[in-house]
Amino acid sequence: MEKVWFKLRQTHYPPPPEDSILQGCKGAEAPICLGHVIKDLKNLDFILNPDAIEPFTPNMRVFRTLMIDFQWDDSKSSTRGGGAGASAPVATAAGLTLGGHVKVEFKKSIGNHEEYEKLDTYIFQPTQPYVADCLDEGILASHFEGKAQWSLFMITGLCVARRGKRTLTESHSKTVEFDGEA
Repeated sequence: MEKVWFKLRQTHYPPPPEDSILQGCKGAEAPICLGHVIKDLKNLDFILNPDAIEPFTPNMRVFRTLMIDFQWDDSKSSTRGGGAGASAPVATAAGLTLGGHVKVEFKKSIGNHEEYEKLDTYIFQPTQPYVADCLDEGILASHFEGKAQWSLFMITGLCVARRGKRTLTESHSKTVEFDGEA
């Protein structure tokens, strides 16, 4: 098993009630709960076991951590450009050479900055017998039955951002340079 953390692209998912998270969600208490299973990271809205989370065993406790004043910055910048230059001798008695250069550059930057008053993180470590019980369950067993290869993702951790703000910025610029020399 491998851990993969990802940030949801949408902010409309309400978190499960905290007491429910700490005891292991018992079904569809929220759109995404600990113990839910998805088939891939592109289809987060399609939980394979929405009403059938296996109860956590007593040795599978849910651990909680808390971060205060959490900041997330996911800014991207790209530059594209090109240039061309040329020089040519001038047939004069002075023996001068004239040259020129043109450069075009396009820049794009997208800023994505988020700040949260609190970031609560809840995680649990599933045991091998627990995972085997989940895979034997009818809904999940039917997902990979008869397939040579398959993969599933179990939600084993949730981060819940509380009281935050998000700043999105986007800028585009174009630069054209000309220069010459003699």
